[in-house]
Amino acid sequence: MKVSFKVLREMVKWGTYGKSGKDRLKWVSVAEMDDEHIMNILRTQLHITSDFRRILIKELEYRGFLVESFKGNISINAFMKVTLL
Repeated sequence: MKVSFKVLREMVKWGTYGKSGKDRLKWVSVAEMDDEHIMNILRTQLHITSDFRRILIKELEYRGFLVESFKGNISINAFMKVTLL
């Protein structure tokens, strides 16, 4: 069964302990994450699966970011917000 990205972004969850790392574990959908959170995951959580990585990149693109990757890794300067005038 094929699932649209609009549905997938609500279904896929990430466990977080908050910015401080001291909060209780909370599961949030990719759609609920802020841009910075997604970018930080892509930069620092190198153990995530390639499928989850693709979903996070697709989410940023969905939000209007251009995302460059270098040999499968996201570079520090890889995220640029695209605004249409």
